[in-house]
Amino acid sequence: MPLNHLAITAFIAIFCIQTMRKQQFQWLWFSVVVWLAFGLFSAHILPNVMGITEVANLYLAHGYAFLGSIFFFLNAVERVPQPENSERKFMTWHSPSAGKWLTLFAVSGAVMHAAFLLLAGLVWLQYPDGYTPILPARLWSLYMLNPLYWYSIQLLVMGLLALHRVMTRESVGVFSFGQIQALFLICLILFFLDILNIYRFIPMIILHFLN
Repeated sequence: MPLNHLAITAFIAIFCIQTMRKQQFQWLWFSVVVWLAFGLFSAHILPNVMGITEVANLYLAHGYAFLGSIFFFLNAVERVPQPENSERKFMTWHSPSAGKWLTLFAVSGAVMHAAFLLLAGLVWLQYPDGYTPILPARLWSLYMLNPLYWYSIQLLVMGLLALHRVMTRESVGVFSFGQIQALFLICLILFFLDILNIYRFIPMIILHFLN
C-alpha cells in the first residue's frame, strides 16, 4: 500500500476515534456529509476517477475535517478567564469538552487552511504574470495529491503548539491569538517552499557548506 494511502487511513481512523471518544458528533457527521456531497458531485465530473467508492476522494480528508471543525469552534471553544487584577488581557481560548488532541488538531487545521487560501488568493491576483501559470498546479498538488506532506506539516504545527504551552507551563489545550499568528507565518513559509520546489536545493546547499 502506498505511503499516502497508509497516511490517509491513519488520519481518518484517528479523527473518527477521537471525535467519537470526545462526543464531538456534529464535527464528525458534518465531515462525513461533506465527503458524501463532494463524492457525489465529483463522480459526475470524473466518473471512475472520483466518487464515494474511489480512494482519490479520500485524498481530501483533511479538507472535510477542516470544514467540520466549524462546529468545534462554535460549540466547544471557550474564552479562558483572565484574573481581574491582570494588567494585560490575553486572547486565549480552550476546549475542555473536546480535549487537548482535538483542540490541537482543529487549530492546526484552521491555521494551515488559512495560509493555503492566502497563497491561492495571491496567485489568483497575480495570474498570469511571472511564474504564476505553473503555481495553480503546484497548489493543487500540495493540497490534493500529497496528503502525507500535509499531515506531516500538521503534526509539526500541533507539536509546536503543544511545546510552546509546555514551555510556558500551561495546559496544552490552550491556544492564543499570538500562537495562531506565529504558526500562520510558519505555514506560509513551508507552503511557499513547497510550491516553488525549493526543497530540491537543500541537499546542494548542505553539500556546498560541507565542502
